[in-house]
Amino acid sequence: MMELDSHVVVLDTDEPRVPSEDEVKEYGAFLGIDVENEPHLMWIAWEGVAAPVPTPWKACHNLDAENEDEIFYFNFETAESVWDHPCDEKYRTMVEQARAEAQQERRVAEAGAARPSGSEGAASSLGTGPLGLGGPEVVLGDIEEGDEESVS
Repeated sequence: MMELDSHVVVLDTDEPRVPSEDEVKEYGAFLGIDVENEPHLMWIAWEGVAAPVPTPWKACHNLDAENEDEIFYFNFETAESVWDHPCDEKYRTMVEQARAEAQQERRVAEAGAARPSGSEGAASSLGTGPLGLGGPEVVLGDIEEGDEESVS
């Protein structure tokens, strides 16, 4: 840790970070994830919380702040400072892309489930068969006792 004018501490760590479940949920909500209904997107929140601050940025702790957990990010090459993590936009974009992919997969699955098996989108000339499963329809009375036809 390096102190700047004893009011700001640069949090300089290369250690991998293991976030708490609450941190991941909070960051997920910050990214726009519906934490309860989109658990398939929470890996993005976990990755974002655990991600290191990219070079040349450093996380800094403002010791003069009213909120003792107040962190900001400082770019030591450009002297720019920001409150949001420099990678937040990257993770928001990842959420939007993963959400769109999941919605597309859901639409494809729903379309496949709505189409009878083997129909490939064309109407079957064999009818719907018993229980709507495809194949010829059998009407009772079509086969009489003693007929030599077999139904398979």
